[in-house]
This record gives sequence, structure tokens and C-alpha cells, in this order.
Amino acid sequence: MKTYVTRILAAVSLGFALGPASVLAQSPLHANIPFDFTVGNQTFAAGEYRVAPVGQCLRIQAVNRPSTSMLIMTQAGSPGVTTSARSSLTFNRYGDRYFLSRVAAPQLEWDLAPSSAEKEAIAKLGSPRPVLVANSRSR
Repeated sequence: MKTYVTRILAAVSLGFALGPASVLAQSPLHANIPFDFTVGNQTFAAGEYRVAPVGQCLRIQAVNRPSTSMLIMTQAGSPGVTTSARSSLTFNRYGDRYFLSRVAAPQLEWDLAPSSAEKEAIAKLGSPRPVLVANSRSR
């Protein structure tokens, strides 16, 4: 009986922990990004991308170039943070360089830590100018 109760509590806890990530996992974000951008230490060309959670990470993948992808650690998604019905990607802009900083879905939001390249840009150019790509859609 004790084992049975422990299993049920573990399953319920896991459901609460993974529930927010499963919302976006069922329908990845698709965005047409009109500029080159950087995530971590990797630079991506302008184009159409798919973004989907994988555990505590986000997978960013070019739609027309599936081999162009990466997994990046994020801070845990917060349920109920975003109020918009549309998904969006937020980039920090420093001069002509863009760094992905946030991914938002209708009920979740993920923040990406600044990379070493972004920290260098902050040191040289100061505060970023946020750029929102709001034409993202879930499929």
C-alpha cells in the first residue's frame, strides 16, 4: 500500500513538473526571423525556424536546413506568465547583432542566459534594444 501511494504521488508530481513543457511540446513554435542571430555560441542565418522544448532545453532548428540546429539550456518555464494568445521570440539587439533572449508561448515563457559574446556586446555597447518577432505561430 505504501509503495502504491508513493507511485501515485510521484506520477502526480511529475505531471505538475512536466505539464507546462508539454503544452509547447505538442505544437512547436515556427517563426520567420528576418535577420541573422546568435544563440549561445552559434550564429544562425535569417530564415524560418522551429523552436520546441526538450526537457530544460529549447531546440532551435532551421526548417529548410534540419542539420542547422542546437539545444540550449533555459531557465524553467513559468506557467501563466504570458498573456498574449500568440507566441513570440524576443531578441536583444546590440548594433547590428541580435541575440535570442526569450521564447514565449501562450501560457509559458523561457529566458536564455546571456552568452559570452552577448556579455562582450553589453560591455562595449551598453543596454540592448529588445526586438520582438511576434509573427511566430504554433503548428
